[in-house]
Amino acid sequence: MTTSPGRAGRPADLALTEDGTATPLFDPPARRSALGLLMKGGTALVAAVAGVISMTQPAAADCLGSPCCSLASCRRCSGGCNYSCPSGYYRRYWSCLAGVRVIWCGECTSSSSSCWAGSFYCSVWWDDAYC
Repeated sequence: MTTSPGRAGRPADLALTEDGTATPLFDPPARRSALGLLMKGGTALVAAVAGVISMTQPAAADCLGSPCCSLASCRRCSGGCNYSCPSGYYRRYWSCLAGVRVIWCGECTSSSSSCWAGSFYCSVWWDDAYC
């Protein structure tokens, strides 16, 4: 049994028998095999999950566009990571993750005990890598 030459000098996927007929060197996979269906299903699942993740948006109340803070005020505190609060307001800050990035969130609130209470003068957020 010998192989016949293929295109561009490569051997073809056929073998010539002694009577001159060509036979495949391997059995081609069925087009609708279980493995093929699993591969297509897995691809569809990954695409669906990626679509859901990519549609994630900042919280509706966060009008400053932070990736994960959910800030209370639309007024931006000046100074970024070195922000300060006016008299009568307290500096409160916390962190969250946006993918693998650490994001810091801050607000000036009238509450001395909680960042969830009081009135909010301003809000700010910054990427930990830049401060």
